[in-house]
Amino acid sequence: MTRYLFVILLFYLVYTSVARDVVTAYYDPQAQQWSYASVEDPSGVATAVFFSELNTTGWDRLYVRTNPSYSNELQAHAAGECHNAKNPTSKIN
Repeated sequence: MTRYLFVILLFYLVYTSVARDVVTAYYDPQAQQWSYASVEDPSGVATAVFFSELNTTGWDRLYVRTNPSYSNELQAHAAGECHNAKNPTSKIN
């Protein structure tokens, strides 16, 4: 039991010690404009969670989750919008 609690505590400490940013992209079809919020909101078109691990692993990680109630085209665009909101100077080739 003690070992199990130790593993859970260790996982929690590692997970919370990593720099983590969140952004959700919203689209207003009437204004044809994107907006963003620094929250995890499943009602948005896409939500991205960015983990900054460059100093520990040599890589940063970006996880994007899209909302299937929107069109595939809008979901794909929202994923790019989230990436750009988190990494405005990086480029995807």
